Order: sequence, then C-alpha cells, then structure tokens
Amino acid sequence: MTVTSRRLPNLVIAGVAKAGTTSLFSYLAQHPDVCAADEKELYFFSAPRFGEPLGPLDEYAAHFRHCRNERYVMEATPGYFFGGGPTIALMQRMLDDPRVLVSLRDPVGRFYSYYGFHQSRGDLPVDLAPAGYLQRCRELRASGVDGRRQQTAYWGLSGGCYADVLQAWLDAFGDRLHIVFFEDLQADAGATVAHICRWAGLSTEPLSGVDLTAANRTTRFRSPALRSLQLQLRERGTVLRRRAPRLYARAARTLLAVNATPEGIAPLDSDTRKQLEDFYAESNARVAAMLLRHGYRDLPDWLGPA
Repeated sequence: MTVTSRRLPNLVIAGVAKAGTTSLFSYLAQHPDVCAADEKELYFFSAPRFGEPLGPLDEYAAHFRHCRNERYVMEATPGYFFGGGPTIALMQRMLDDPRVLVSLRDPVGRFYSYYGFHQSRGDLPVDLAPAGYLQRCRELRASGVDGRRQQTAYWGLSGGCYADVLQAWLDAFGDRLHIVFFEDLQADAGATVAHICRWAGLSTEPLSGVDLTAANRTTRFRSPALRSLQLQLRERGTVLRRRAPRLYARAARTLLAVNATPEGIAPLDSDTRKQLEDFYAESNARVAAMLLRHGYRDLPDWLGPA
C-alpha cells in the first residue's frame, strides 16, 4: 500500500537506457487513461543503487499532483533496472501493486547508442572512438567502479548485461512485469503499444490518435547548451505535450533542426563489434533461458532461436 494519500505511480518504465524508454513514455502518456509524471527520469528509486538516502516522498509525489482519475499514474526511469533487489524492494513497499515495463535491446546496439548519446552531451572526450570507449569501460568494470554515479557515462558495457538482474524482476513481479523488445518497437510501434495496452487492461481505441514518432534518437549536436535545452524539453515537457501537443512537437523539431549536425557519431568498427558480441554471448544466452521459462517465445535474433 502507498504511504501517502497522494497518487503515486502504479505503472513504471524501469529500463533499460537507450532501448526506447523515451518513446514508450511519450506514446503511453498520450493515452487518456494514463497520467504521466511531469518529467521523465525522476530517479527516486535509484537511491539504493548509489548508496544514497531516499529523497523526500512529498517531492516525488509532487510530480504527479496533476493526476486525477486516470487508471494509471506512470513514471519512467531506465536506471531503475540495474538497481536490482534493493530498488525492487522499495518499489514494492512504497507503491500499490505496480506494473513494470522493461525494454531490452541488442546490447551491442545499445552500447553504441549509449556511447553516441554521451558523446553528444559532451560527457566523453571528443576524440574518443568506440574502441577506446570500450577499453575504458572494461577498465572501470574490472575495477568495480563503472556503476558509480560519477561514472554514468561509462555504463555502456555493463548496461547490456541484463542477465545480472533480470531474474530478480521476473521473480518479484511475475505477470505484472512486461518485457518489450526495442527491435519490435522500432519495427512496429503501433502494434507494440497496442500489446502493452492489452497487457495493462487499457483500451486500444485511443491509439489511433497517438503520435508514434520515435523520440531521443542518437544524434550529434553543435551546441551542448542547446542540447541541454532539448533534454529539458523532453524530460520536463509532459504537461506541455498533453495540453499543446502541436506546440510541443514544433518546439522539439525546431531545436533538433537548429542543433543537429550532419557529422555522424564515429562508426562502430568490426573488431569492436566482434569483441562486444563475444562479451555479451553468455549473458544473452542466460536472458533467453529466463524469458523462455516465463513464457516468452517470439524473441529477437540477438537472443537466438526460440
């Protein structure tokens, strides 16, 4: 049960980073029976992952004060997934029987997208290529410090080791946990969102009016300051998106057009890709086995044949 009379989330997008969570948050926020937090990525339940005290509950609840009688109150913080057991325990104690969405992606593609995202934010050296980034991630992982908050930009490698914590989520939430695959979302967003709605007991009729434009694509930007403004609009623009969707879309498109540059992110070379495929092979096999045991059958290629 909740510890406050205010509404708290009963639908949480818990992971993983660079696997379509921003798009899922945007799509579901447009459903009339879903009230989304006033910004994405609140990090409230991330505290135990970083050995920090939990923030004030009233401040967390304030992000949902605009919610009324919608069936679901939703928040999305992809970092929750790797909080594992401590994060799960907090969510179960403080939220009222929540449903949890987790989006998984081929960890090699996720690694590259994560690298590109932090490169675009200016979190990484400008001349750091994917091969050098992988080497640095390996060094920090070997030292056991890549999971620290100050090393967030170098979570690209360990952030694809889904097998480390997936079983804990499956055990804790059972049928109230739904796994989405980024590849399915990319191939047919409408069908994927409709499947989520059926799992959540929501009508699919309102989906005909949902804007299914993909959000938060990895792009290189000219100005870090303008990029920061773009991220603020994305993460704090939920209310604007609901009340004035055309204005929100126009502002997002304008900022992207002004700040995006044709200079691409440094490509993922074949040797680095092979190293990543070898690194993730064992974890992927474990993930596939877990999902098959829980009734998932239509798995993406990176998880091997069902």
